[in-house]
Amino acid sequence: WHRQNYNPSLVAHADAVIGDRSQLPSLPRVFIPLCGKTRDIFFWLEKGFEVVANEFAVKGFEEFTQENNVRWHDNTSAIPSATVNVHRAVDLPLTWVQGDFFAITPEIAGGQFDVVYDRASMIAINPEQRAQYARTIYSLLRPGGKILLVVANYNLDGMQGPPHSIPEDILKGQVFPDSEYPALEFEKIGSINSTGNRPFDKPSIKYAYDDTY
Repeated sequence: WHRQNYNPSLVAHADAVIGDRSQLPSLPRVFIPLCGKTRDIFFWLEKGFEVVANEFAVKGFEEFTQENNVRWHDNTSAIPSATVNVHRAVDLPLTWVQGDFFAITPEIAGGQFDVVYDRASMIAINPEQRAQYARTIYSLLRPGGKILLVVANYNLDGMQGPPHSIPEDILKGQVFPDSEYPALEFEKIGSINSTGNRPFDKPSIKYAYDDTY
């Protein structure tokens, strides 16, 4: 998440996921869960999106603010919450929700989203929380909204994680099963070989890919 350049899978596939801009609002919205201090936020701002980013760690918010000279209004959330703090940027269509991802609702986020961009959220959470993750994401997605998802895919016996491996059968069968989410369709649109790159530079890792859906 802390790379200086934009994620290559995002650059390669964002336009395909965004689709026909005439079908979107004049200021479409994207949600980025567990964002760290990623500069991918600026990719979406440059694309003309309103961005709502979420990160649990205060350090991520502080470092993102300092490194990018972002100015924020005071905490403007009108919704009492002990688990999130909502910060709105002064000069950008950017909101930062610092705190518990699972506590975020459309009310807290200011509405639902046209796109959810998940680069490192699903692979970071405990497998036991995947059903809760799916419910939270789905509640934040407007009808007809899309998910741009980049996940790690490596041999399951290679390491414990995180990052956890999410092969296609787990994604479609366990995280977003068709029986519960018939409106969502996940099609693999890209794959980058990550074998040998950190954290997949272990003898136990037979293969590793960044798969994009």
